[in-house]
Amino acid sequence: MQTNIDFLMNYKYYNNKGLFIPEDLKDLLDKEFFTEEEQSVIRRARNYKSNSHPKNCDVITYKYATGLEALIGYLFLDN
Repeated sequence: MQTNIDFLMNYKYYNNKGLFIPEDLKDLLDKEFFTEEEQSVIRRARNYKSNSHPKNCDVITYKYATGLEALIGYLFLDN
């Protein structure tokens, strides 16, 4: 059985330009792919106030990418 961390590490979240695709993460959140605890990690990281803004993408994409990075780190440390 494939765990969430295995799925996330093998899934391509980037388009051909190397930019993160937030719609994919939104779809997984809407389909309740993640547990409540994992959703909490994503929300906390995504909503964290930042003084900097991204140079090459919009703020929403940046926040979803941050949430995904936090989730991968959480799952890596948890497993």
